[in-house]
Amino acid sequence: MPRVLFAFFAALVLAACGHSEPEPLANYQFNIPVTQVAAKLVELTDAHSSLSRIAMRRPPLDVRSTLSNGTGLVTIAVPGGGGKRAVTLTFTLTPYLDGKYTMAALSMDAPDAEEIDLGANRYAGAKSLGKAFGEALGTLANKVNAPYYQNDPARRFGRLFDLAAALDDPALRARVISRGQQAGSVDFLFFDHPPESEFDE
Repeated sequence: MPRVLFAFFAALVLAACGHSEPEPLANYQFNIPVTQVAAKLVELTDAHSSLSRIAMRRPPLDVRSTLSNGTGLVTIAVPGGGGKRAVTLTFTLTPYLDGKYTMAALSMDAPDAEEIDLGANRYAGAKSLGKAFGEALGTLANKVNAPYYQNDPARRFGRLFDLAAALDDPALRARVISRGQQAGSVDFLFFDHPPESEFDE
């Protein structure tokens, strides 16, 4: 009987831990140390904004990077509008193989926001944005681990930062939608490839 009770309470503790720490959106290996991965993530905040193509500006990003006991933590926040909290990306960097390699785990905190119509029968919301950021982290890992990899992770992150800003800022969202109605679509601002179901809610 004591063993049964112990197992029961252990299960409760594990369940509680799982509830407070959601599963990462993505987890990728980088063949470089934690400090170098952190530096590359920080560099992404300078990525070009496609919003400039329609005379709009992306809000300044808030980036913080810390290192403790060899483990790194990088947070990138896209400020929200109207007093809402920011869309925040958290990258947890864990060293392994004597610190030569890094495992990077991504989680995202975002306010509930109505999805935005990007045109071309494509809609985007917080769920699809999180998935897209996870895939962008994979693009960065591929570029680091194989320098001749063709896709540009900075370009992809830049466009996703733009999308996060448009999703979360009511004023910017309204301007993007207005421009989209005039041009027929704003899809070209955020993606270079044809519509895919992964961006649908």
